[in-house]
Amino acid sequence: MYLADPRSPAIITGVFLMLLACVCLSLVGIPTVWVVLLALGFSVVVVAISIRCAAGLVRIWIRGEKVTEIDCPRLFNVIDGLCLTHGIDPPEVVLLENRSANAAVFGSRYSSTLVVTTGAIEVLDLIELEALIAYAIARCRSGHLVDETSAALFGRIPPLGLLVRGLRNYDRVIAADLAGAELTHYPPGMQRALKTLTDRGAAIGHAPLSTSHLWLLCPSGAEATSTHPLVSDRIAALAEL
Repeated sequence: MYLADPRSPAIITGVFLMLLACVCLSLVGIPTVWVVLLALGFSVVVVAISIRCAAGLVRIWIRGEKVTEIDCPRLFNVIDGLCLTHGIDPPEVVLLENRSANAAVFGSRYSSTLVVTTGAIEVLDLIELEALIAYAIARCRSGHLVDETSAALFGRIPPLGLLVRGLRNYDRVIAADLAGAELTHYPPGMQRALKTLTDRGAAIGHAPLSTSHLWLLCPSGAEATSTHPLVSDRIAALAEL
């Protein structure tokens, strides 16, 4: 379970809220035992509700429209093929009208969502599109998706934002690249996809900073950040498969 990780944004947020509640309750003269119990209960309830709401809020922030096979047959053919082959439940698909070429993945305990820009669909050939979808599926299967989605919410809460963003490990990005390439059995496809998307430009102007780690490429347009390694490093890692 993701809550077992002491570095989980949910755990860090819960501890922060509990300490804050302890300070506030102590000021009104409540006995220490009750201060701790009430603060613990408050933090657990707030964090639990936040985790349940995180995917819905991220969906609002990222925008886009839910699409079906009728709207994007080429995209769904690739998704259905990969998911059927590997026995995976397909994600909900959201199409974002944007000339930039990028994709994001987020989810709850019960479902996952793939966001793809129209720019990405326009520039990727079939092999590259399959590599992008495989990367997204690998992210969904990694076991970190709920944690990463809740981090996008907790990362917007001052002063938690800097602390939560500091927990991100961009090794997960390369791990997803490699896992996606293993699903397709063709690492050059992911290498080509990364180069094609980068050449087109991946900036998503309205994407909140706290959601950066959910995107295939950094939505700020920067190539290397605290959440994303250099594309050249990712391509080099794929060459070792």
